[in-house]
Amino acid sequence: SEHAANRSSFFASAAATIGQVTLLDYGLGANWGNLTIRLHALNRYLSQMLPAQQCDWVVFVDCYDSVIIGKEADICLRLERLEADSGRSVFFGAETWKGDLVEVACRRWLGRFGVD
Repeated sequence: SEHAANRSSFFASAAATIGQVTLLDYGLGANWGNLTIRLHALNRYLSQMLPAQQCDWVVFVDCYDSVIIGKEADICLRLERLEADSGRSVFFGAETWKGDLVEVACRRWLGRFGVD
């Protein structure tokens, strides 16, 4: 199907530029509701990760919302490295949002691996 082909292209592109991508897929017909539902899914995923599954960064993206979790300096450094390694610019519009669920996810993610 076209959806499967697009997904395969995405994974191939991601693997070539940033590494492994985990898809938290509830299906095309899922009723996502608002960002809170998606943040709960992210929180469940992070809480079930093993220390051996530690990765460089977590980017949570859907059609409407994106959440990048980490320290600002670390995120900027990793984006700069991605640009240098790929020879391409990383550009996006963003705003910071300090909602309770985002704060919980950040603390959980950073705390799991001994990061203050």
